[in-house]
Amino acid sequence: MLLGSPWSIPSTPTIFVDDDNTPYIIYGEGDYQIARLKDSMIELDEEPRLIPLERKDVFPEMDKNSLHKHNGTYYLSCSGYYATSKNVYGPYEYRGLVGEGWQLESVYAHGDFFIFKGQWYHVWCKYRNRAVDRIRDCYIAPVHYTPEGLMYDDLEHLRLNACSAPHASA
Repeated sequence: MLLGSPWSIPSTPTIFVDDDNTPYIIYGEGDYQIARLKDSMIELDEEPRLIPLERKDVFPEMDKNSLHKHNGTYYLSCSGYYATSKNVYGPYEYRGLVGEGWQLESVYAHGDFFIFKGQWYHVWCKYRNRAVDRIRDCYIAPVHYTPEGLMYDDLEHLRLNACSAPHASA
């Protein structure tokens, strides 16, 4: 399947490149799908597969997914919610929220995880007032991992600067 022309999918896709440089596309709203990409990055190398995900009635059924890998564990996330697996194809099991406040528990918090100079970070946006407009504020926080594979955002700098930052209500 060639992706060089418009591909109609009703969700925000994510591209993930694994440690062996194998690229994948993940997409879906509610039910996520994954497919390995060819080296051209514009062709599927396999038919998309449904990602088995144990939501535990908590993990949102939205698009805005993100996938990253830390210490051999894959982290599939949506907003501030995340699930983990030892295999890129799953199954994934809901593990928790990366933090509370800053709309991390909202299904509208688009975000992603990345590593820079040896430190993992989480970047996301939140609506100022979704009932009034669609303006979003963006945030970034260091991410920490426990030996058990749980992850959490270090939100202390946001709390300390909340009084001086415009529109930064928790």
